[in-house]
Amino acid sequence: MKQILSFLLIILFFLIPFYAAAEPQEKDILPSENTSSIEDNKTSITIRANVQDASVYLNSEYQGRTPCTITNLAPGSYRLMVKKTGYGERSYHITVKKGQSNTFFVELEKITGFILISGMPDGSLIYSDGNMIPAGRLPVFGSPLELGEGFHTITIRKFGYNDYTTQVYVVRRLIIPVQVQMTEASFALSGFSASRRRFNPAYSGAIGSCTFSFKVTAPETGTLTVSDSSGTTVFTRQFPEFSTWDQSAVWDGRDAYGNELPDGSYCATITAGKFTQTAYTQIDHSLTYHPADVTKSGSGIGTLPAAFMTAEGTSFISVEVSPAFRTDGTPFYEAPVTVFFGMTPVPWFEFSINFALHAGMEDTPLSAGGAIKLGSSKQISSGTKFCYAAVARYGYTGGTALYEPYGADTGNGLGGGAALGIESSEYYAGISSEYLFGTTQGNLKINDSIWRNGFGFEYRPSQAATVKTWCALNSAFGETTGTSWLHALDTGAGATLQLGSSSVMLNIRGGSILYLGGTSYFSGTLGLTYLF
Repeated sequence: MKQILSFLLIILFFLIPFYAAAEPQEKDILPSENTSSIEDNKTSITIRANVQDASVYLNSEYQGRTPCTITNLAPGSYRLMVKKTGYGERSYHITVKKGQSNTFFVELEKITGFILISGMPDGSLIYSDGNMIPAGRLPVFGSPLELGEGFHTITIRKFGYNDYTTQVYVVRRLIIPVQVQMTEASFALSGFSASRRRFNPAYSGAIGSCTFSFKVTAPETGTLTVSDSSGTTVFTRQFPEFSTWDQSAVWDGRDAYGNELPDGSYCATITAGKFTQTAYTQIDHSLTYHPADVTKSGSGIGTLPAAFMTAEGTSFISVEVSPAFRTDGTPFYEAPVTVFFGMTPVPWFEFSINFALHAGMEDTPLSAGGAIKLGSSKQISSGTKFCYAAVARYGYTGGTALYEPYGADTGNGLGGGAALGIESSEYYAGISSEYLFGTTQGNLKINDSIWRNGFGFEYRPSQAATVKTWCALNSAFGETTGTSWLHALDTGAGATLQLGSSSVMLNIRGGSILYLGGTSYFSGTLGLTYLF
């Protein structure tokens, strides 16, 4: 009899914690974290939680997901329940009062269990559901790893071994053993590739080099050679014993003595163990990376799109700050911080996106936009070519319109246009024309449009520097401005410089929006563009 009672007590000892964890945790009353007055005959409550999208129930009726606002409830007491898969439920009583808006905050506790991994080699990497466990969470030898309750795919990786993958169900508060059995991997090489189809070694940094990459599975030594079209080896790189999966080597287009190699096709060959793979790239000194501006319509001059294209295979990230001042009202207007990202995957196609935070304005509105540009060129004489491009773009600003009395291009609206130009290694001169709808904020339901025609000129004293100027006339049409053919001028000048031997460009510009017969705005821009 004593043995039976002892056995039952042991079972109860283990079951009580699980029963408590499974039941919603209930408190008599949940106080409001914030209370405000509203109309006397109305009620409003907002339920927040420390996790997003938790389900909210009042008297067992589903109301929505956190953060959740419920209005026009009958005054009185309600049973509030908040729950989410993987978290313990919480239940409270709350009071809804007439003429009050109350906010209630509920903290849910994640339900977790543990796995105890054994048998893996020292230095192994642990992945749970495809995500590597960071070093700070890795278990000390012999200690368990905490995971959320439910099924998890566990993968153990160690260079030189075949991956070990298993699926385990983690139970709350229990420790589940995971016995790892890993086998040594045979050596293999795969995925040998060149980062650029062509490049110009006259440039420094990432834009003037080619990276060869490949993967291996186990320790081995390797040799990378680059040969010209005649089969002569011009570059060699020895790899000591591999110690990780991902391998790469950067070639700057020079031979072993540092001499810049001529234009042509080059074959790269990687040999390791029994494996040999090849990849190809070209040296092309006609490939140019002009230190250009980034506009809301893609690469260009100042604020205008240009007909030239960013070099094939090039991506860029640009960050600019542009404090602006006006002649009417408070002199300081705003200091927007704008981030651009773009790339040219093929010679004739460029796309870019932009985001701006309009610091200094009330409520700090945000802007976003994107543009695509299709372009090409024709050689018209030695060193000179005729460029042409088509542009399409859209931009939107939330909360407010920019640069009153409006009717000048500020990056908002949907539209397109074209650009034409003459380009050489020393200069670019071109014109552009764009027509944009919904230009006040980017709201296409508002009948406002702009026709902008401009001219841009860029002088290139070297490959690492440009000096430029531009001017555009904005003609405005629509509800806000009426019809005004000579509405505003957009003008400016600036310079772009490559910083040393890096792939970073420094952009400096001064610009203005001059409403003819009205307010004028003047701005200065300082930015950095990274090409890669």
